[in-house]
Amino acid sequence: MTPLGFILFGYLLEKLPVWLLLAVCGFSLFAMVVYLDRVKLFLKLLRNEDQP
Repeated sequence: MTPLGFILFGYLLEKLPVWLLLAVCGFSLFAMVVYLDRVKLFLKLLRNEDQP
């Protein structure tokens, strides 16, 4: 995956402005962290609901 990522990122760096590419990457990481945090919270609430 790493070589493929390097190739894709290098190609996109030639086609897009650097600030835009880094902003999209940063937003994607932030969205993933928020999503995984919400899933973990949701699973925790489900486990607590199953407890008598």
